[in-house]
Amino acid sequence: PPSPAGTVAATPPGAQPAGDRFFQARDLILEGKYQIGLAAMQALDKGDNPDVAAYIGLANNKLGRASDARTWYEKALAIDPNHLLTLAYFGMLRAEQGDLSNAQDYLEKIRGLCGGTGCYEYAALQAVIASKRR
Repeated sequence: PPSPAGTVAATPPGAQPAGDRFFQARDLILEGKYQIGLAAMQALDKGDNPDVAAYIGLANNKLGRASDARTWYEKALAIDPNHLLTLAYFGMLRAEQGDLSNAQDYLEKIRGLCGGTGCYEYAALQAVIASKRR
């Protein structure tokens, strides 16, 4: 499904957390149905999975709960410090809050992990940072 502005749609690699239920919850969030998607994601009881934690963070951020979003992004990065999706979403949150320096740090980390500027997470975060600098 298409991603709302300021979000990154990613298909997590490897084994999926709770399979189809994960994708259904993710799709609800990416479609802008944040509250129901958040409930569905939390029902997976997989908060120890960085993909799940990233989307719980995203839903919270879109619902205006920046503090909760930050907590979930930090949880995801504690599990996997190189989790591209979380780095992009956390960078977007930082940019939205006016912390362009830290957002830029996340962008540079993504660039390093992707081996350049060609990955979607880099482009999505770069666009948000650029929009905040205007």
